Amino acid sequence: GVAALILPLMLFWRIVYGQWIINTYAAASGLVFDPFHPHLREVLFSSDRGLLIWSPVLVFSLAGTLPLWRRDRGLTALLVTNFVLTYWLVASSNMWSGLVAFGARHFVACASYFALGLAAFADRLGRRVKLPWLAAAGAAFIVWNFLLIIQYALEWVPRGGEVDLATMIVNQFRVVPENLTRIFQALLNRLNES
Repeated sequence: GVAALILPLMLFWRIVYGQWIINTYAAASGLVFDPFHPHLREVLFSSDRGLLIWSPVLVFSLAGTLPLWRRDRGLTALLVTNFVLTYWLVASSNMWSGLVAFGARHFVACASYFALGLAAFADRLGRRVKLPWLAAAGAAFIVWNFLLIIQYALEWVPRGGEVDLATMIVNQFRVVPENLTRIFQALLNRLNES
């Protein structure tokens, strides 16, 4: 199974880069790691794809660590270790933001931790808050992310680099909703072009 997945990629590398195995980030754009000077604050809080700025629901995922720990210490230790190592690795890179990626794509390997942490947080909160309110909060985060994706797709926020957070927030609440018909038409046009 692994061979079936990796062989086409290796063939691609050989054709494009002339090597069977290569770090494409380093080859294409000068990736540099410096684990002694990591960008710890930026990875979490920068408007340039900072994890908690572009995905604010993850604050609740991280807050679910303690309830998750109380349920399964071994699993939680593994998930937190994976997160910390990923965080340090990403922060040690000069490309910590993911360049032109939407959000913090470098943390895909931590999706299980985020999902279980959020579930543990919601379960804990669900003892005090009624389910419809939890569902409404979840829906609000989904809508927020959807509107942010629209801004990114239409380039109302830059595809890479710092984003003016005030403009992004105004767009979320005013500009995107005012232009929904035009937005959907533009998205359909892009789909038809491809």
